[in-house]
Amino acid sequence: MAGEERLVGGQILARTLKAAGVKQAFALHGGHLEALLKGCVDEGIALTDFRHESAAGHAADAYARVTGELGVCIVTAGPGFTNAISAMANARLDGTPVLFIVGAPPLREVETNPLQGGIDQVAIARPAVKWAFSIPATERIADLTAMAIRKAMTGPRGSVLLEVPIDVLHMAVPAS
Repeated sequence: MAGEERLVGGQILARTLKAAGVKQAFALHGGHLEALLKGCVDEGIALTDFRHESAAGHAADAYARVTGELGVCIVTAGPGFTNAISAMANARLDGTPVLFIVGAPPLREVETNPLQGGIDQVAIARPAVKWAFSIPATERIADLTAMAIRKAMTGPRGSVLLEVPIDVLHMAVPAS
């Protein structure tokens, strides 16, 4: 429909974080996460960029411990994700609410474009977090992100992981 507002997945995710009161996120920049990082800037969510994913994860954990608010860590796929596993486990074991957002290959190319290793990030994360899930469609970003935040913030508190495939993050859908 002409004139209909459309949002890319990164904007939807950033707006959902903002609506949940997120003011700060800790990240290591990756091109496949660009839509989310731009969305955070547009929504006024401060981004602190790190040179190692483990440091970003531990910073999000520390932020949550000090403020009592949700910590948010945004990292790249594959080795970026695996570098953050210790921070995920630490937050889970200590009951710190941290949302880890990790990139993933496009759904349409998951078997042919393994994006930085092609590992099953959700399966690897499950023992280290309260809940881990891969967002299957752009239209599901808002409700699944809200669910992840609830799981992180409710007892017992702890870390959660959302995997966001590149095409899900960059696809435009009608604003709801």
